[in-house]
Amino acid sequence: MVAHLSRSGIVRNNDPHGWNSFHNYAIIHEKLLSEHLFLDYSLPSTIIFRDDRSEGIPRIRAEGVGYCRRDVILEFEKRLDIRYRGNILQVRAYSYIYVARIEGVGLVLKYHNHHANPAAYIHRAYNPLTGEQILYEELTRSQFPVFSEVLDEAELLTRPPAK
Repeated sequence: MVAHLSRSGIVRNNDPHGWNSFHNYAIIHEKLLSEHLFLDYSLPSTIIFRDDRSEGIPRIRAEGVGYCRRDVILEFEKRLDIRYRGNILQVRAYSYIYVARIEGVGLVLKYHNHHANPAAYIHRAYNPLTGEQILYEELTRSQFPVFSEVLDEAELLTRPPAK
């Protein structure tokens, strides 16, 4: 295992994936897609929020793609629970998929909880030159990264070696 990539030692006192107003949630993601230094602004990164009733419960799906430097493409999908507090729509993600890859080369990293046990948050990292998996770990919800941390890790994994 590549120790500097592991998130298993992270201890957070609060849930970074807790309830947030939908307005705040959308602004945070749109801002990251327009300002994160790893993104390649010559290509149009996108995020789309849509109603999702696929499981019979009103929810929101957030999906998109971030075009990054070094030819990295970050695709993501999140499913969000919804509730109202007064007249404020609040959201909280319960399902995540982040996949960073280099077109024609292979995977860089993958985070998800899309499997039989959604309480198991999976983190996989790959050598971007060989495609070999270099890290596999199961995380808790509080150890699971937020969107900006996924972008940071994709940047780190694809950074050229120091000379």
